[in-house]
Amino acid sequence: MNRIGSSIKWHIWLLSFGIFLIVPLVFSQTASFDFINFDDDIYVVNNPHVNTGLSWANIQWAFSTTHGGHWHPVTWLSHMVDCEIFGLNPGAHHLENVLLHAISSVLVFLLFLRCTNQLSLSFVLASIFAVHPLRLESVAWVSERKDVLSILFGLLSLHLYLSFVSERELLFRRGYYIGSFLLLAVGLLSKPSLIVIPVLMVLLDFWPTARLKEKQKLVIDKLPFFLLALGFACIVLFAQEQEGGLKQLSLYPLESRIAAALVGFLAYAGKLFFPTGMGIFYPFLDYPPGVASGAAFGLIIVTIVCVQHRSNHPYLLFGWLWFLVSAAPIIGLVQVGGQAFADRWSYLPHIGFLLGIGSYLESVTRQYNLLLLRKMFFLLPLLYGAITVSQLPNWKNTEAVFRHAIQLTPDNFLAHMNLAVELDNGGSAREAEFHYQRAVTLRPQYVLALDNLGSFYARQGEYKKAISYFERALAIAPGSVDARYHLGLAYAKSGSVVYAATEWVRVLSFEPENERANSSLQELALSAFAAPCEALAPIGLNRRSLVELRTVLEAWKWKKEQEQVFRTLFLAAECFLRRD
Repeated sequence: MNRIGSSIKWHIWLLSFGIFLIVPLVFSQTASFDFINFDDDIYVVNNPHVNTGLSWANIQWAFSTTHGGHWHPVTWLSHMVDCEIFGLNPGAHHLENVLLHAISSVLVFLLFLRCTNQLSLSFVLASIFAVHPLRLESVAWVSERKDVLSILFGLLSLHLYLSFVSERELLFRRGYYIGSFLLLAVGLLSKPSLIVIPVLMVLLDFWPTARLKEKQKLVIDKLPFFLLALGFACIVLFAQEQEGGLKQLSLYPLESRIAAALVGFLAYAGKLFFPTGMGIFYPFLDYPPGVASGAAFGLIIVTIVCVQHRSNHPYLLFGWLWFLVSAAPIIGLVQVGGQAFADRWSYLPHIGFLLGIGSYLESVTRQYNLLLLRKMFFLLPLLYGAITVSQLPNWKNTEAVFRHAIQLTPDNFLAHMNLAVELDNGGSAREAEFHYQRAVTLRPQYVLALDNLGSFYARQGEYKKAISYFERALAIAPGSVDARYHLGLAYAKSGSVVYAATEWVRVLSFEPENERANSSLQELALSAFAAPCEALAPIGLNRRSLVELRTVLEAWKWKKEQEQVFRTLFLAAECFLRRD
């Protein structure tokens, strides 16, 4: 790998500063953007462990929780620091993402420069990466702090690995090696998708360092990195399983996931060149066998071409393999979110892919003296930056995000549901009802949409409708604490207090510490069941409902502080059964 001469180092500093300035220039609009009701509420706004800032208790929680289906304590700490300094000012949280992406873009430029030894090419490619429209999701969505944070540490790890490879002084080599390992660990603590970094290091051994002949050293060098990655892979699967993120094979059969993955690879590759239709969520689709076969054929052809040109153009194979390896963990073979693909998942794959394609185009245009094509290539950052600036308003708030998503994919069940919640909170009940119903129609098994629609009708006083949707949700997911608690509320407000008590006791059997159920049950016991038996007003329910309440109470392992509530409810049930 060639070294840059000291006489042009000031150019490197100047171009690095230029890239650093490009990012806030393009993404400056985000300073006025709001939080959105998709993950931002879970990660920051409604998360008391985060929005109360840094504390010892919150730090402990960050390292012990799998909240949201992820274990990424460094990301939690990053959000806590923002809340500690800026509170819940969304503009400041957005600008933090912009700053992290700007630093990562400079690191991408320096990585490209170390690989190609070409200043102008590295600057153009890094600028394309920095302002590309597919960076919108990672930068303009506060919840994707884990993206920009993890990539920053991942890039630093790769830089130190390259320094380890090129350094001859033993002491410095050890320092670079340990630093690379530690930075990868911090990156994995930000987002586990960096488990591919050890494989990317192997690719760097192929090009540009050409170390593949030193096989024994390569194995020994990488072993700690691979073991670290394997450990985090196990953790992420455990976290997703704990939070119910892993989808059953019955919902997403293996052949459907393979087809979607094959199409996904081509979609990520194609969007690098033609970035159109950027939305926050793309629903999982079943593709005909012909489409999957065509996608597989295309991937095979590209791979064969890259292998055939590995001698003259090694960067082509390097970039293509980087792309495939980086995209593999998030391509959808293991379904964790019900989506086909996501623009944010292209963050790491596009780095190597862009380097390989850009290096090849530069070589070809130079060889055949294609001056016009070279000039057009150097104008791409302006084109992509303009597209990004024009698309940014689609991320300014929840309504804008999900209206745009529905415009792109009208049958987007999640977009309809999140838009409905926003409209409901804003008082647009009629339109909210339409989008709630649309979400349920598109995805009848969508428990959250059924629960939200039930809650909507309960607020409208239509308790019969509300109860029917809660019951549908619980038929699909009997362990849904939210749906069961809301069902109890609907029963209580409609006067069916025995049914309400039964459902809330069931909630406590799932979550003994559930504050809402404890409070509601205590209030109900004191208001409806606390009088002596002979003074209790007739409930008007059949014997079956009373027997059900007594059975649930008998199975309830109550705590000492819940004993009064238990005895009040149990004696009332016994009283009504005797009077029945």
